[in-house]
Amino acid sequence: MGRIEGPAKSQGKRIFTSDFGPSGIWATTLAPLDAILVCSRTLEHDINAWDSTQLPQAVRPSLAFQPVKDTKAEFNGPPLFASVGETPDFFGQPIAIAFYEDSETAFFANQYLRELSQFQGKYQPDDQLRRRFSLDDDMEAWRQLKLPQASTGAISYLKTPGKRPAFDSGQAGFKTRNVGDPPTPRFSDNIEAEEAAWDVYHEVRQALKPATGKDPNLYVHKSTTMLGDNAFLEPESGLAWYESAKKTLHLQLGSQNIYTDIGNAGAAIAAYRKSLGLGEKDKIEVQAKNHDIGGGFGGRNGSLFVYYLALAAVYAKDRPVRLRWDRFQQFLLGLKRHSSVVQSTLRVAPESAQFLALEAYYVLGAGIHANLSGPIVALGALHLTGPYNIPKTSLHGMASLRPHTPCGPSRGFGIPQACLHIETLVDRVAHQLNIDPLELRMRNLFKKGDLDPAGYPLNFHVANQETLERARAHDVWLNRNARQLEMRERGLAYGVGFAANMEAYGASSDPVFGAVQLTRDGRVMMYSDAAEMGQGSRTSLALIVETLLGIRPEMEDIRLAETGVFETPFPNRLVHSSSTASRTAFIHQHPIREACAMLMQYGFLPAAQALLGLAALPAEYHWEGGALHIPGEAPIARATLLDMIREKKLWSGVMCHAAFQNGWRKSSAILNQTKTRLFLDGLAIQSTFDEVWEAQLVVPEDPSKSAPQRSLYAAAGHLVEITVDRASGRLTVLSCHSILDAGDIISKEIVEGQAEGGFAMGLGFALSEQIPDDPRDADFMNFHTYRAPRFKNVAPVRHTLELIPLPAGVSILSDDQPKARSKGIAEAVMTTVAPALANAIAHASGNYQWLGELQLPLTRKFILTAFEDHT
Repeated sequence: MGRIEGPAKSQGKRIFTSDFGPSGIWATTLAPLDAILVCSRTLEHDINAWDSTQLPQAVRPSLAFQPVKDTKAEFNGPPLFASVGETPDFFGQPIAIAFYEDSETAFFANQYLRELSQFQGKYQPDDQLRRRFSLDDDMEAWRQLKLPQASTGAISYLKTPGKRPAFDSGQAGFKTRNVGDPPTPRFSDNIEAEEAAWDVYHEVRQALKPATGKDPNLYVHKSTTMLGDNAFLEPESGLAWYESAKKTLHLQLGSQNIYTDIGNAGAAIAAYRKSLGLGEKDKIEVQAKNHDIGGGFGGRNGSLFVYYLALAAVYAKDRPVRLRWDRFQQFLLGLKRHSSVVQSTLRVAPESAQFLALEAYYVLGAGIHANLSGPIVALGALHLTGPYNIPKTSLHGMASLRPHTPCGPSRGFGIPQACLHIETLVDRVAHQLNIDPLELRMRNLFKKGDLDPAGYPLNFHVANQETLERARAHDVWLNRNARQLEMRERGLAYGVGFAANMEAYGASSDPVFGAVQLTRDGRVMMYSDAAEMGQGSRTSLALIVETLLGIRPEMEDIRLAETGVFETPFPNRLVHSSSTASRTAFIHQHPIREACAMLMQYGFLPAAQALLGLAALPAEYHWEGGALHIPGEAPIARATLLDMIREKKLWSGVMCHAAFQNGWRKSSAILNQTKTRLFLDGLAIQSTFDEVWEAQLVVPEDPSKSAPQRSLYAAAGHLVEITVDRASGRLTVLSCHSILDAGDIISKEIVEGQAEGGFAMGLGFALSEQIPDDPRDADFMNFHTYRAPRFKNVAPVRHTLELIPLPAGVSILSDDQPKARSKGIAEAVMTTVAPALANAIAHASGNYQWLGELQLPLTRKFILTAFEDHT
């Protein structure tokens, strides 16, 4: 099937937030104000007070807001506004909000204000400013486990054979920090854990001590990546209206986590309450309606947009407000992908080609606010070994604040930076040892039962070996050297590169809601806190309902990421989940499947049993043609079943809350007078199509009874072939073969689309996308200077996708968990593209040492350095 929202989009119906206006949404006839952020364009001068009356009459706002933060307010968000008389905290930091009565004036005013400069102060030299953005100094400090002042969190994973230090507070690593004066590194406040950690740290260090002056079995490797944008299909947008009489703020948003954004809006209002004219006791209720997002993938988790929209609306007081946030604004203030520097030392046994020990340091540039950099560092550092079992590892990740807009968990959650590093290092080693790169990978792969870098056993399915076997059997790999000679005669350098990854999903604590509700007229309603942002959540979840209940919810009957749906029935506040690209197939599907299963067990099947007059029903049944088919019986029409559900007062709706952390949380409940085990921590039901949800008493199990489990993993790889023109450095990608361990596929078309989109994202990360070190070079950035891949770059590439099937009877969870066969794979489809391309360049040039100081993006100038002295 195609996308459920496809017809609505093609017919021009309102889907995205930008499609909506205030009329018809809210009980107001007032026209909206256009709000514009007046942004600083310097990190070198102090800010003067902004006087809107000095602007030309044609662009003078009808209202202006230059706030001062309430110093007493507790606010953990980013510094939203530059302070008068001080240098801005980050490049582009807003000074004020200007309001305009009509869109045309606002459009021209936005252009004018973008070019306006009202700053004075001492000039800061270019090299000094650039150094504030570079991560090199922080890397030097971090290699000594010294946290720079700008650090916003750090983690260490330490492992040696037979030793797994006791981690802090059940975490999967040590929250490394500095204590004392002078500051010294500390892994844990627990004396035993601290001593064990240092023992492992020094053991790894000893293993990496050079045997000679220049030890040929030691490999020092460094990789650098630049700050990147999310390049959304559309910039962020939204409407807001503050009803002062009711003290209620209404938001219309495109959000990945509507509940987090509601909280952020409230926090911003509280922090600037004095400037907004609010009293200490004024409490603002924030309500929000969510719409489809024109691109998300982590780029809207903690977005600045919501803070500014909320403040603008409350200040405008009773006037609807649209925050004008065009593509220039998105590049300036939208969340970014972290810049990175990774440096490592690897010891390899020359005879067996076994990886013996790895020490790696991983530093991310977080922007002016930590946002989710802590979890991103933790997950990125976990992937520094790739899919390889290295017995002795000392891995250290750290994020550091930088004076630019914050970064988010976008484009891979920190994993592509780690994968780039380890996969190009592996190809260097293979060339040095004169061994096939795939054979070297085979010899070092994780096997079932091995401990991952966090010390957890890999007891669950991951198709690492199958991924390598598929790549090794591919024609592109088998014929790479013969084709290289053929291309050389045509004056082109030809190369083939491969990279693999073992991508973690289900690595954090993931709460999730879902509900399925039958209607009197035979339709089915579906609710989920998943957000639709192009990844196909709406369609995938609807397909699950159709498979289990025999009917597909219509577009208007699917409610995603809406507030107010799930609060009423539950006696305690249960946490909502955000949407990221890898959650639908694994996280968000769970409560929907559980709800459908209960509707069958306590609704349709008892109705069928009553209609047939049977003491028991066969275990096998299926839906077909709008009827329930039971072996040996005539098909029963859905309408007939619904009538019986109404007559017998059977279940017609099920609402579920679940939480995944080391497995789905277990509980029990008395359902139909029978104690039943559940993989939920919240349950409510509807009977006879009533609108009232009745909460069930759910008793959680003792967590100690749950089987220990860490991250689940999906294997993936990319095999690419390229040519390079030696004279210009121009690189052409001829083909890309994606290999993916996705488990059972819910929608093949969606997975294929994700694979193609992931390839395009990986191509941009590798070859062209960057925001410069000095942000003044990025001023007025748009797609004319930010080189995201175009159609002409992607369409000529022969892209193929090979899906590795999950073996029959295998579940990706443990035996005491519900059967699950679909993996979270979205980030995996892009992560290995960049290292595969870098390895292909090394193969084309024959210069594998070039990989040892790798810099992304791979510009023509940098590519040509691979061919120096290599013909």
